[in-house]
Amino acid sequence: MENELENDPAVWDLFHAIAQLEDCDECGRFFRDLCTLSELKAMSERWGVARMLARKISYRQIMTHFVQCD
Repeated sequence: MENELENDPAVWDLFHAIAQLEDCDECGRFFRDLCTLSELKAMSERWGVARMLARKISYRQIMTHFVQCD
């Protein structure tokens, strides 16, 4: 993790709060209180890209996927 984040107590406080969430419903409420709908959609897209990259899907294929979805 970047040094700037690693040494930021507020970031670690957020991580600890997230780690204590008990289920998907509680997680959804937490993030809905914390983020705008646009921010949640952007994070979900990033998560989708990260999952594709973990499956060794190329950036070119990923971009094609997202262009087709629009």
